[in-house]
Amino acid sequence: MRATTCGTAAMPWRIGLALVLCGGAMAFGGSPDLLLPANLKTMGCAAPDRSLMFVRSSQPGNVFYPGDSVDVTVKVTRGKAPLKSITLEAVEIATRQNKYLEGWSTMSAPPAVEMLGKRGRLDVPVAVENREGSTAEFEVKGLPVPSRYGTYAVTIAPNGRDPQFLCTLLRAHKPIDGFYVDAPVFGEGQFLTHDSQKPEHIRQRALALGRLGIKGARIELGWSEPRPGEYDWRRFDALMNALAEARIKALVTMGGHPSWTMPLGQPTPACIPQKPDHSCMPKHYEKFGQWIRAFCQRYWKDGNGALWAIEHWNEPWEGISISGWESDSNHYRALMRQIALNARAVDPRIKTSAACSIMNTEDKFLSGENRDELIGLVDLFTDHYVPPRTSYGPMVAKYWGKESTDTETWIAATEVLLPQIVCQFLACGQDRMTPWHPAMTYFSVPGSPMKHQMPNPVALASNVFNVFITGRKFQRILFHGHLPWAFQFGESRDAVVVFFGKLYAPHGGSPKDVLWPQLQAHEGGTITLDNADGRLEIHDIAGNREFEKQKRVTLPMDHLSHYIRSPKGGIELIERRLREARIEGMRPVEILARDFTMAVDAPGAAVRFTVHNLLNRPISGTLTVTAPAGIRLKVPSTRLKLEAGQRANVTWELAVGKPTPSNAYLFGFAFDGDAGKADLREHLNVCVARKGPKQVDGDLGDWADDLGVMVDATLQKADPTEQAWMPFLKAKDAQPAGSFGEVKLAWDERFLYVAARVNDPSDSPGHQRLATWDEDQYFRSAKDDAICERLRPYEKLVRADLRNKDVAAKTKADPAWPAYQKLLESDPELKAAVTTNAARVYFEAKARNPKATFADAAHVYKRVPWNEAPWAGDTLQLGFDVLPDYYRNMKPDTGRVPHGFHAMPDTDYEYAAYACLDGGPGPSGAEGSELWRILAPDAPRTHYYPRQPRPKFGQGPVRGGQHVVKREGKLTVYELAIPWSELKRWTPKAGQTFGFTFRVNNNQKPSLVYGADKSATKTNGLSLHPYWEAKPSCGIRWALVE
Repeated sequence: MRATTCGTAAMPWRIGLALVLCGGAMAFGGSPDLLLPANLKTMGCAAPDRSLMFVRSSQPGNVFYPGDSVDVTVKVTRGKAPLKSITLEAVEIATRQNKYLEGWSTMSAPPAVEMLGKRGRLDVPVAVENREGSTAEFEVKGLPVPSRYGTYAVTIAPNGRDPQFLCTLLRAHKPIDGFYVDAPVFGEGQFLTHDSQKPEHIRQRALALGRLGIKGARIELGWSEPRPGEYDWRRFDALMNALAEARIKALVTMGGHPSWTMPLGQPTPACIPQKPDHSCMPKHYEKFGQWIRAFCQRYWKDGNGALWAIEHWNEPWEGISISGWESDSNHYRALMRQIALNARAVDPRIKTSAACSIMNTEDKFLSGENRDELIGLVDLFTDHYVPPRTSYGPMVAKYWGKESTDTETWIAATEVLLPQIVCQFLACGQDRMTPWHPAMTYFSVPGSPMKHQMPNPVALASNVFNVFITGRKFQRILFHGHLPWAFQFGESRDAVVVFFGKLYAPHGGSPKDVLWPQLQAHEGGTITLDNADGRLEIHDIAGNREFEKQKRVTLPMDHLSHYIRSPKGGIELIERRLREARIEGMRPVEILARDFTMAVDAPGAAVRFTVHNLLNRPISGTLTVTAPAGIRLKVPSTRLKLEAGQRANVTWELAVGKPTPSNAYLFGFAFDGDAGKADLREHLNVCVARKGPKQVDGDLGDWADDLGVMVDATLQKADPTEQAWMPFLKAKDAQPAGSFGEVKLAWDERFLYVAARVNDPSDSPGHQRLATWDEDQYFRSAKDDAICERLRPYEKLVRADLRNKDVAAKTKADPAWPAYQKLLESDPELKAAVTTNAARVYFEAKARNPKATFADAAHVYKRVPWNEAPWAGDTLQLGFDVLPDYYRNMKPDTGRVPHGFHAMPDTDYEYAAYACLDGGPGPSGAEGSELWRILAPDAPRTHYYPRQPRPKFGQGPVRGGQHVVKREGKLTVYELAIPWSELKRWTPKAGQTFGFTFRVNNNQKPSLVYGADKSATKTNGLSLHPYWEAKPSCGIRWALVE
């Protein structure tokens, strides 16, 4: 994503991110985060101004290694009073409490600074001409900054009074020399060129990144051929040569094409006026390939240049991108072939990469029958903003023998977040990660020659992480069943363990975004390690040794990272000491309640739950279950002993079970033991599919005796003790304007049946029928020429720049304006031609070239297809988990990380049902609706975009399925019969259990999400489409019963 681009991204999880960056990293009217009033107060100084200015320092980026003399050049201006001296003082600052100020900055609220102490002071006499306004520039050598690693703010006080902020600098770790692209923290190219194209500025900033230990950077460039056969290398030479000097490799994201290659001689209007398409016509594919070859020849330099990889476009989503890609996937693949062919012709070691998310990569390369051929075009999968809860790309990459790298997830706003986020992404399988926007690491002050001039604590955290971890690949999380969180990098005696007491949920915030979510609500706790022999080396987040010569080391169980090494004992010793360490003050267990898989009054009915010891030692205690009215347990409490990390599955039979109409039973669970207490309150449901045929006609009378589950939008995030579940009809009468639904299942020898009633106050027109979908309707064609020509009588009005107030006033006073507006309102196609700028660009192109036509832009979207996705609008979406440990085209990594640490496949079959716009019969004869297969075993994971390559077996209508979707007032009824011939790998039998999840999607929001309030679920991107949105996992088990 480009910080200079404002707009919306095509993928819903990216919408609005560009808007966040409009205006850069400034908060409160333009002040950098560090210079906000609250932070200045913490540092004990006033805001900087041009009277006392930082000019330069003796090291690029103000990055000083131990032993480097800290020399700074300042410029002073005499005020009304004589200026005899200045006092420079260094104070150490940090953002280790991970606290924030009010407002909004770059992707987060502004971080709050902590002052760790005053570290050095220097009085400097100055000689300035004795008149107001006189200036002098001079160098101060040997500023007394300690050799201790850290971030330091320097204040300047004229005549020793009224200090104000001057600059920041780092005492940083010296990284390894030379090219080493596998350093984990990747850089962002905007740091180099965002505000200045001056070669020396670019060079200085590249050297600054190099001194931080950044060994790779993603940079966005374009096809620079202003006229056919004439390449313009000037800007690229300055950038690539600076990177090569700093020994930084570049992943080049190749974007926009020259206007002469475009269908209309300028960017092609697409879905919205702010985001036209910047790609070439198909007839110029070979020209593009020639450009790629020339680029690689110039900057590869037999591996000694800055070029490392070429990525095809930034965020090339389907429908709307934010970087000028608005074309179909066929066009994308054709251009990708040119990249692969020509880059590899120069040297096969040049990496080719795509496509900014695993979902996009699968949609573009792994959706059709020629998957092996197409995926061969890509060496490196890239991801943007795919946190652990939705991350599965590295498993796919490793299956295909590829690498995977995150090249943009700008969320490391504090030094606490950087190691947290990078560790988690690397543990997901990413080889590298880009955790920050440049404004999160550097800022400017008045008079700064460059925008990214002053480092902050995130820059230091990047340096520390890269110096400690570069050359040490992620190996594993040491403990899969209990605390603490310990990420191992490297092996044997060279290993480094990054320690955390708690995990942060990246780019989210829900406790369920990380494993063991019941820990997230807990604050406090400590861990004490034995280090009597001094064989553990523990470093703080800045990389300083801590706890030296202490026989016992106590660390807080919080988000703060510590780096642990043991050159004498190696990873075996570190693991043993952490395993034997004493954890105190933490929640000792998590309790996972399980729904009933038989009626509460059935023989053998029992309450089931899992108790998981979260600690690294055996614990014991009393377990008590409190049942609701009408339920009595044979054994309400017992003593329980658990080994470290042990999960105990507990089943307690009911002595009495009285069914309730709501099918919701509020239970309380409590553990009270030698390590502390834990409790849980949760409504349990009876989750059964009873055997018996159903008449699929939309009349749910034959479902009256079947049990269902309710989902209420107003209760999904409420505390269970405040919930008041009630039968569907009672709820409908009590809150007619509410959004809630009830879902039931049944089965027989032929079908799995689904019935749902949804109270939805908002109406929806329905879906296009995907089985007979016109996929070309979303793209430009010669038809758009004809539409624009109908506007020819109003060409002057169409081409008027209404953003100019004077022009707008004059245009609207034109006598033809009322008729023009009436015409637009009468015809949606004409209105779209104007609002997307298609008509204006068409008339301009025709004036230049009478042969210009939208027929040459047949690859460009003219309207988005998202509204026809099977999960868009008013739809019922279903997921079933029936195959244990089924991974399609993935290489699982549960030997390295705990199961569920990142997104895992837990839905084998997925379907959607919806009303259709045509109201007529579908291929199966069902009228007015469609039952659509989204996923099944052996079907590729896709999001079903127009013109996407289709496999022989994949998404499609369910053959032999029966379905009715009807609307009665504000009530929508879904009744479905999915044939067992469709569910081929599922052999049903009574007593069998299966995972089930569903989502009732709503065109006006809110959607109804099943399982959000269940302890047995965790957010998981692979549970239901679309995969960039995390939903509750398919962790609730249902049973087929007689």
